[in-house]
Amino acid sequence: MTGLPSNTPPFATIPPNHAPYLICIALTLWSFYTFLISFPSFPVIGPKVGPKLAVPIVARGVAWMGLLGFVFGIATTIALKVSFGKDVEAFNVAAENANLLLAASLGGGFDCACSRLYSS
Repeated sequence: MTGLPSNTPPFATIPPNHAPYLICIALTLWSFYTFLISFPSFPVIGPKVGPKLAVPIVARGVAWMGLLGFVFGIATTIALKVSFGKDVEAFNVAAENANLLLAASLGGGFDCACSRLYSS
């Protein structure tokens, strides 16, 4: 952080350690779900494999994979957003106590680009 003053307060916490693993699990489950849902629609493979994937237990398993992938992804995203929100709040309080003219905020690059466009 070379662009910040030397008396800038440090960030208070780090993101949860389990977040990358849960994101990896969510992406893996969601990828399997997407592949297995679209697999029977391929013209060459579909007629051979489609009936085997249409068995109720397989269909339920695929649906559970998609649901769990979605839930893990959303839960991890919310946990990271809360963690970063606490960091931003702690940073802003520490910067205010140190009489710095710094303010942190949460937002994506699109938010920053739009705020610059409409502020001038």
